[in-house]
Amino acid sequence: MESITNIHIYPTHGLHESRIKRSMKAAKSSGRFNKIALLALPGENHHNVLHEYSEIGCNIEFLGKARQSASIGKLLYLAHTLLYLLSHRESLVVNVHNWYSLIPVMLASILRNIKIIYEPHEVEFGTSYSLGFRSFIISIVERISLRHFITATVFVGEAVKRGYIKKYGKLYSISEATIVYSVPQTTDDTTYYNQMLPKDAGVYVGLFARGRGLELLVQAYIKTGRTLLLVGHGDMRSELENIASKHSNIRILPSLKEGELQALLSQCCSVGFSLMDTSSLSNRCASPNKFFAYIFAGVPVVVSGYGDQARITEEYNLGACLKQQSLESLLTAIEQATAIYQEGCRGFDEAKALYNYEAQQICMINTYLKVTQ
Repeated sequence: MESITNIHIYPTHGLHESRIKRSMKAAKSSGRFNKIALLALPGENHHNVLHEYSEIGCNIEFLGKARQSASIGKLLYLAHTLLYLLSHRESLVVNVHNWYSLIPVMLASILRNIKIIYEPHEVEFGTSYSLGFRSFIISIVERISLRHFITATVFVGEAVKRGYIKKYGKLYSISEATIVYSVPQTTDDTTYYNQMLPKDAGVYVGLFARGRGLELLVQAYIKTGRTLLLVGHGDMRSELENIASKHSNIRILPSLKEGELQALLSQCCSVGFSLMDTSSLSNRCASPNKFFAYIFAGVPVVVSGYGDQARITEEYNLGACLKQQSLESLLTAIEQATAIYQEGCRGFDEAKALYNYEAQQICMINTYLKVTQ
């Protein structure tokens, strides 16, 4: 077999990103690569991260010493990435996980043969932090790379793919893109979630940040008096903790590993929330992994009325779509989802059969096989 190295590029401290690990596991399962590596900036807990990636049989290589927050650090990292790619003599398949990492990979591919798999985790040109001139630059980089350099593209949902087609047209690298949803790797583990919690709580999982409907969600549960579990971390944690100190039905839990989260959702929760600020295109197209975590635990959902999560929710009757973010609309949606929880719904089994982890991994493995044939 030809000696091929698979390299993933993700210059950030967020190296617990499950999507990157899934992609690297699929590369390993394809049997086509003699080495699989992730290039990243070092973070505070990079020794723990090294262990995590060694457990899945992949390497992680930290380039440079600068923190991600320093622009000069990113520039040095990208320059180092270019040198790293040029120094390898064997064939390379490079997975690029964000737009600016395309730049050193495109430059390297001019000088040597590199097959590029582009895996944007969202609509890169349409995020809330990519407006104006920044969005213009992203569009230039993506348009050039999609037309001339990218071998295959992997999107996180059909809505994201449609967004890219509308922006750049039906280029081969877009129209033939693979869809791989961010679904959890469920287990048959029946671990009991060892906490004194009710069996019908509402739950939000994810980042404690503006634009996730948290303010409205807290208002709704203060009004009803039912238990709301907030699972995660982020800038709003102190604010939420202050609210929880005054309202005993608002409970804050730390981020959980997939097995622990699965146990919590399946044993303690009756409604799961995935609400996004839909002012940005990326958020309107989103189908977050927490949405699939709820579905696989059999928890009815209340979701924003856009994108794949809304389509899947309506198609399989898995909960309610919130078309208007108001307290009255949210309270109505919670009642609709609660009714589904009480009555049961066969749609959960149908959705799980189509969107399960194994099926998504097969899609990713087939992409690797196609690129390396």
